[in-house]
Amino acid sequence: MTSIKISPDRPSTSALCSYAGMASVAQRAYNHDFVPGTGGPYPAGARVIACSTTLGSGRMCYAAASRLLRKWKMHEGSATTGISALYDGSTPLPGSAVVTWARMAPLVWVLNPCRVVRPAAGLAMPPGGGQCVRRSTAVAYATTEGHLIAGVEHMRVTFSRDGTVAFQVHSVSHGAGFVGRALFPLLAPAQRRFFHEQCRCMREQLCDADQVR
Repeated sequence: MTSIKISPDRPSTSALCSYAGMASVAQRAYNHDFVPGTGGPYPAGARVIACSTTLGSGRMCYAAASRLLRKWKMHEGSATTGISALYDGSTPLPGSAVVTWARMAPLVWVLNPCRVVRPAAGLAMPPGGGQCVRRSTAVAYATTEGHLIAGVEHMRVTFSRDGTVAFQVHSVSHGAGFVGRALFPLLAPAQRRFFHEQCRCMREQLCDADQVR
C-alpha cells in the first residue's frame, strides 16, 4: 500500500527494496482493468497528462536516451521524485516491481506500489502519430492494489525522420478507493510535477553525456 516516510533525505535504494519486499509489490494485482494488453478501456473522466521534451538529435543521442529508458533512469539526478524498477537481470520484465516516490512536503515522502507492463502501441507520439518516427523505445508501468491512484504511465524515446530525438510521457489515471477518489482532484499538480521532472532529468542527463563526449 502507499507508504508515508518522514525523513530529511530521499529514500535510499535499500529502503525502496525493503518497502517492495514488505509490501509484496511484485505479487500485487493491478488496481484497474485498463492495463495495456488486457483490453480494458480507459474510464470516462480519467485524467490524461502528456508532456514531452527534445533531447537532441542523431543516432548517438537516441542510443544514449534509449539506454537510460531501458534502465529506468528517467528520474536520475532528481532530489524530489523517482521511479525505481526492482529486477534481476539486464532489464525488468513485465510484472517486475516498481516503486514510485515523491516528496510531497518538507520531510514528507510518499512511496507507491506499481508493476512493469508492456507498453501500448501508438501512445505518446508527437504530432503526426507514428508517421514521422523512424524508431522508438518505450517502457510502461501500472499501479497496483494499495495505490491511491489507479493508472498507467508510458514513457517513450523517439527518433524522428529529421533526426530529432524526443522524450514523451503519457499518463492516464483516476482515484482508487474512497480515499483515493476524495484526494484525486488535489493531486493533479503533484502528478504534473512528477512527469515534468522526468523530462527535465532526461534532458540534463543527455546534456551531460554530450559534454563528456
